[in-house]
Amino acid sequence: MLLYDDDKKEPRATYARALEHMTEVLLTETDTTRVLEGLARIAGETLNADRALIYDIRTDDQLAVALCEWLNPREAVSPTIATYPLSIFADAEAEVYRTRRPLESHAERPHVALSKDGSGVLLHENMSIQSLLWYPFDFRRTGYYLLVFNQVTHARPWLPREIEFLRIATRHAELALMQIAMKVAQVDSERAILEAQKAESIALLAGGVAHDFNNLLGIVIGAVARARSTLGAEAPLDANLRDAERAAREASDLAKHLLAYAGKAQFVAQNVDLVALASEMQDLLRAAAGSAQVTFSSSGPCFVHGDAGQLRQILMNFVVNAKEAVADSGVGRISVSVRREGPKVLLEVRDNGRGMSQDVQKKIFEPFYSTKTLGRGLGLAAVSGIVRSHGADLQVQSEPNEGTTFTVAFPAVGVPVPPRAFPWHRRARASSRIPVLGRTRRSCSSTTATTCEGCARACSTISGTRCSMLRTETSPSTR
Repeated sequence: MLLYDDDKKEPRATYARALEHMTEVLLTETDTTRVLEGLARIAGETLNADRALIYDIRTDDQLAVALCEWLNPREAVSPTIATYPLSIFADAEAEVYRTRRPLESHAERPHVALSKDGSGVLLHENMSIQSLLWYPFDFRRTGYYLLVFNQVTHARPWLPREIEFLRIATRHAELALMQIAMKVAQVDSERAILEAQKAESIALLAGGVAHDFNNLLGIVIGAVARARSTLGAEAPLDANLRDAERAAREASDLAKHLLAYAGKAQFVAQNVDLVALASEMQDLLRAAAGSAQVTFSSSGPCFVHGDAGQLRQILMNFVVNAKEAVADSGVGRISVSVRREGPKVLLEVRDNGRGMSQDVQKKIFEPFYSTKTLGRGLGLAAVSGIVRSHGADLQVQSEPNEGTTFTVAFPAVGVPVPPRAFPWHRRARASSRIPVLGRTRRSCSSTTATTCEGCARACSTISGTRCSMLRTETSPSTR
C-alpha cells in the first residue's frame, strides 16, 4: 500500500500514518537489516520517490556499501544497488559528514560538492538521476548510514516537510538500531559471564587436582630414584624402574600444564624483554617448526612484567600449533612478531595453515579439547592460564583455509627490575578458593628423610614438591 495519496493531497495525515506504521514495523524488529529495509520502503513510499537506498558509509574502509534498495512499483526504474569507493564522491561525502545535514542535487542545478569532485556527471548524466537527496543518520566512530532518494522519471524539489519527516523517521530507526545493539550486547555479556564462570570453575578444580597430584608424583619419583640408586644400574629391575620414572615425569609435565591453566604455576616475576627472548629462541623455534619457514620481526626493546619461562612456553606452544596447522599447506609459513602499541606489547604468531571455524575457536582454550588424534588438549589451555596470570589479553583470528593469528597483549613496562619469586604453594595457601582434594603431606610423612635427601635432585624438577616433602620431615606441625 502506498502511503502517499496523490488524489487527496493530505501530507500531514500521510506523514502521521507513515510514522505510526514505521513505529509498528521498526521497534518490533530484532534484525538490523530488516530495520533498514523497513525504513527505505516506508520513506520511499511516503516521499513517492522512484528509488530509495540505504548505504553503509564506512570511513575506515573508504567504501559506500549498499545494504538495501526499494523501487517504486509504479515506475519503470532499474536497480542500482552496488558498492562504491568513497573517493568517487569525496567532496560530497565530506560535505555530508562535516555538516551532518541533507544534500540535495538536481540535473539542472547540481550541488557544488558534486560538481567539484565530478560525481555529478556520474549521477545526473550517466545514471540519469534528475533529482537526488542524501540524508545521513546514525553517525558512528567508523561511519554512518546514508538514506538516498533518486528521482529518475522527472525532476522534483524536496520539501521542508519531507525533510522534517525524514528527521523523525531516521530517529525512529536509530532507536530501533540502538535497541537491537543493546539486546545483542546483553546476550554477549551473559554468554561471556557464563564462559568466565565455567573457566574459573575448571581452573579451580584443575589447580587443586594438579597441585596434589604433583606432590604425589614427587613421592613416586623420589621413591623410584632411591630404589634405582640402591639397586644399581646393573639390577634386573632397573629398566622397569627407569620406565616408571619416565612415565611419572611425563605425568608431572601434564600436572604442570594444568597448574599453568589454573594460573598457579611457579612464578618468578621480572621485567622481560620479549624481543630479546624471541631472538634467543629463534633456533629452537625453527627446529620446532620443522619444514615450515619461520620469520621474526620486532620494533626495539619491548619489556613486560612476567616469568621468562612461562613466556617461552607461550611462544613455543604457538609455534608448535602453527607447525601442525601448516602441515598440509604446501609451503608452511609462520611469522613471529613483537611490537609496542601504546601501553601494550603485542606478541603475535601468524601462520598460513588450514585455519579454524568459529565453533573450534570457542573451544581451543578449554582443557583436554584437541583437534588432533593424539593431542592432549592442554597446550593452549596452559597458554590461556599463563596469559591470565600475567594480566594480559589473548585473541585468536582465524578462518577455514585462511590461516590463524594468535595475539597476546601484555601491559608494557619500563626498565628491568630484579626478579621476585612467587612459589605456587605460597599462593595456594593464601587463596581460600583452591580446593584441597587430598592429604599429600600425610603421604609425604611416610617417606623417610633419607629418601628425600637421596632424591632431592629429582624432586627439585617438580614445582613446589621438594619443599613440601622436606618441610614434612622437619616440621612436626605438618604431621
